[in-house]
Amino acid sequence: MSKIHESTALPAAESGERWRALALSFCVIASCFAAGWAPVADGDIFWHMAAGREMLQRGAWLTHDEFSISAAGRPWVDVHWLFQLAAYAAHAQLGLTGVVLAKCVVLSASALVLCFSLPRHARAAYCVILALTLLSARQLLLARPVIVSLLCLSVFWALLERHRRSGNARVLWWLVPVQIIWSNVQGLSALGPALIAAYAVGASLQQRVVARALFAALGGSLMASLVSPFGADALRLPLRLFERLLPLADSPYQSVAENVPPFAQPEHWHLPWFLLGIAVVFALRARHVPLSHLLTVLGFAALALLGNRNVLLLYIIAAPLCALHLGPSLRRLRAWLRLPVRGLGPAMLLVPLLSLLLSAASREPAVAQPTPFHFPVGSARAIAAHGGKGELFSADHHGGYLIWQLYPAFRPYVDTRWILRSPDEFREYLGLADQPERFSAFAAAHDFAYVVLPVGYPDRYLGLIAHLYASPGWQLVYTDGAEALFARADLVQGGAWDLYSTQTTERVLAQLQTRYATAQPGLHTAARLQLASLQLAVGAYAQAQRSLEALAGPEALALRARAHLLAGEIEPASTLAERMLRERPEDVRSLDLMAQVWVRRGEPARALPLLQRAVKIDPWDAEASSLLSNLEVSHDR
Repeated sequence: MSKIHESTALPAAESGERWRALALSFCVIASCFAAGWAPVADGDIFWHMAAGREMLQRGAWLTHDEFSISAAGRPWVDVHWLFQLAAYAAHAQLGLTGVVLAKCVVLSASALVLCFSLPRHARAAYCVILALTLLSARQLLLARPVIVSLLCLSVFWALLERHRRSGNARVLWWLVPVQIIWSNVQGLSALGPALIAAYAVGASLQQRVVARALFAALGGSLMASLVSPFGADALRLPLRLFERLLPLADSPYQSVAENVPPFAQPEHWHLPWFLLGIAVVFALRARHVPLSHLLTVLGFAALALLGNRNVLLLYIIAAPLCALHLGPSLRRLRAWLRLPVRGLGPAMLLVPLLSLLLSAASREPAVAQPTPFHFPVGSARAIAAHGGKGELFSADHHGGYLIWQLYPAFRPYVDTRWILRSPDEFREYLGLADQPERFSAFAAAHDFAYVVLPVGYPDRYLGLIAHLYASPGWQLVYTDGAEALFARADLVQGGAWDLYSTQTTERVLAQLQTRYATAQPGLHTAARLQLASLQLAVGAYAQAQRSLEALAGPEALALRARAHLLAGEIEPASTLAERMLRERPEDVRSLDLMAQVWVRRGEPARALPLLQRAVKIDPWDAEASSLLSNLEVSHDR
């Protein structure tokens, strides 16, 4: 009888395990798709796809840049070529929807590899940690080569963990083909050998015996990194990229948004809590944590602290390590609480987490089009309709989209491939936005036909927009409030757009009403706010107030107050600024505005503490820093 009971119990247990595996797989895939299902928001994907298109047309790798003016003809170590071909193929089949779908599939594959590389008792906890991290950092899940790097990193970790637990050295040789693929996808492929080194050093120090198999795998992965069309240059590229992350005093690259340390940005509030959680878990399991795990977490935490672009790497590698060492504590807690079902606690947490992720995904615009306001869609269409050939000046993050839409007829001055340009060239480019009066001579030297600039993402180009609008050599030929297209005056056949005209305001507002009002009221409000910002920048204060009519919310209130202030109407500006500070006392924009009111009233001493508070809250706020610097200089005199 006992044999009969055993024979029936085994299939039942196997069936239950299969159902648990299916449930976990569903949760992992649902989390990844809910977090990653968002329209394209990063301009890099467009020059990547343009490169893939060009390679297919030429039947050869790209070794020199031909897409931009400032780097034309320079050597280009395009280690992303394999990703570029794949991205272009996905777009050729399903458009941008295909690109987003491919991103979610690769992200899901990464998470599944990690989940099923863990012991069974840690998998449910991993699902919860995965959902938490994806919910917190979903803005970092961009359609970039880093998504493929996450998969390669996951495979590396899974193989290294399998070797650590089983001692089977054969599994390590699978690292070599993965490294070859990774080295032809992104410069982050250097993380593969670095991860092997962490495990090799950790094992050698902890076991006091040289981990020969791991060091052999390290050598193999380094050799595999050379299997690329670019050879040793591909191996050196990660070092050059890492140098630009270092917080050096004279480095212009610290102004790049993704290089900013995450603790300086409020949207990365979750990182300190994640690091604290990892520290607590490792402390509770101090005697049982392998040194390789500690070295891995410390290394990826250091990268994340250098620049927010690396936060996602930390989360993807630290989440399974946290679940692995949290598992025994959860088992003891389950036994103490006498919970009958394994994984019941994590499952209860997964329901609200998945609900939040799905809710966030449902609020996203359609993925078939790029994220609204992030790309010069209208300007590119207007330039293409005009025809001809020429050179463009644009924001660097617009360069990729303009290459994708207009190359080879038009080429932008820059794009985001700053590795092709020197730090001095980057400083010169940044100076054009900070000192717009320099642009006329710069444009004459390069013979630009058009200038394409964003209004609000970011707003650092508003000064240059105002300069161009006032310049007789340039005319505004298109705007939807979010982007501004200027043409050289000798190229304009019709009339320019007059932002002081009520007719122009009504025309743009009508277009925005048609495009957004019914289906996407939130985007409609954002578009009107950007139009008002553009009008304020060029001095059309009455038209800005017209664009803001009937809009509520703190952003509209702030712009309305600025319109009064810039028009010299101090009292209504003061009333609105005081109201904003009462409602949001820690809002940097409100502090800046109130400080300007006091300066206009001739009481700079009352503005000083407000600006100091603003800089303390947000050290990267350019307006507060500039005003504070001017006040301090005046005070010293």
